[in-house]
Amino acid sequence: MKLTRYSVSTLLIFSVNGMFVVAACYALIYAQWSTLFIVAQGTVLNYAPFFLEKKYSLHTPREIHASISLFVFGSFILGEVQNFYNTIWWWDALLHFSAGYMLTVIALIMLSVVFTYRTFGY
Repeated sequence: MKLTRYSVSTLLIFSVNGMFVVAACYALIYAQWSTLFIVAQGTVLNYAPFFLEKKYSLHTPREIHASISLFVFGSFILGEVQNFYNTIWWWDALLHFSAGYMLTVIALIMLSVVFTYRTFGY
């Protein structure tokens, strides 16, 4: 099977969502309610692009969805649950850098779409 960008990003999205399900089961078994609340928030954020696409027909590219899933996983599971914010001193800076990078890419894509449609007169 040849791996494409689409299949790799889809695999990454579902792997991260699977890790959220495993973390939720762990939090339920050991009655860690604050962890369960954090994992529930992350799960809702990870599934938000699917809901937006279904309800409003707003398509999110898989690559952007995969990067958002990784960011949410790094922030919620690794940062909060595994306490990376206190253990690794540069973790917060890394997440801020990646969030800024993602927002820049999204803004450039939006500008590209706006100027392409304006140029061709759609």
